[in-house]
Amino acid sequence: VYAEQTGENLDTVMTTGVLMANDTIRWWYVTMTQPESTSAISFDVVVLSPEGTVAAYTAREQYLAEAPLPLELQELQELEALEREKGPLYTWSLEDKQQYAPDFWGLPSEEDITQDEALAIATKCLVDQFGIKEEELPQWQPYYRFDISGNPQWIVEFFTEEIINSDTLTGYTIVMDAKSGEILEAWSPEQQNG
Repeated sequence: VYAEQTGENLDTVMTTGVLMANDTIRWWYVTMTQPESTSAISFDVVVLSPEGTVAAYTAREQYLAEAPLPLELQELQELEALEREKGPLYTWSLEDKQQYAPDFWGLPSEEDITQDEALAIATKCLVDQFGIKEEELPQWQPYYRFDISGNPQWIVEFFTEEIINSDTLTGYTIVMDAKSGEILEAWSPEQQNG
């Protein structure tokens, strides 16, 4: 069923199966994934036991819509290689981010506020809007993005060592207009976690 629906080779697929039962029937729940994939996409098949009849499977359209395109997969692999070399993307310099994604990230012009000014505005927001105490500020390390995908914006994200080590990367995020410094959006870790 997998090969028919996806056109992919079964030799490259990792397969796991669980035999399940209720009072009246037994069935195998079989999950197939690509071991090299960086996503959690799976193709699932339900096979009745002992008959061997396929009772249900992932719709081809759904699987293909969720499956990463080869170009996306290539970009993910390139990013992983760069992160092994330079560290996590959020820690890169503005220049490195611009080189990696020039359509999205850039450098401030002379008309824009500086990185130091953006930091001062974002830090004031942490204190005024989120109640971070002055003595707690040193534990919040700032990381910067200069977004040029629309009207230029500074994005300043603050993470503690604990957040970085937990790999959640949900700290404080302050987004501001690059020219005026007006805060457009600000989120706390709680707001980002929903």
